[in-house]
Amino acid sequence: MLGELACVIRYRDGGKLCCDKRDCTGECLYEGPEPLPTKATGKCARTSDPCGCKALIHHGQVEPTLCAD
Repeated sequence: MLGELACVIRYRDGGKLCCDKRDCTGECLYEGPEPLPTKATGKCARTSDPCGCKALIHHGQVEPTLCAD
C-alpha cells in the first residue's frame, strides 16, 4: 500500500474461531454468505497481508466489507 515495502507475517492463531479482534493476534474475519448477519463468528486472519476484501468482526458484529489493493 502507498508503494511501500512491507513484510507479511504469518499468525500462529490463523484459522482459529473468533468473535472479536481481541481473540486473535491479527484481525477477526467474517467468512460467510451475504447478506452479512448481525451476530457472527469468524476466523482469525492467517497473515498480516492488507490486500483483498475483508469483513471484520468486532464484538460479534460484522462490519462492512473493505477492499484494499
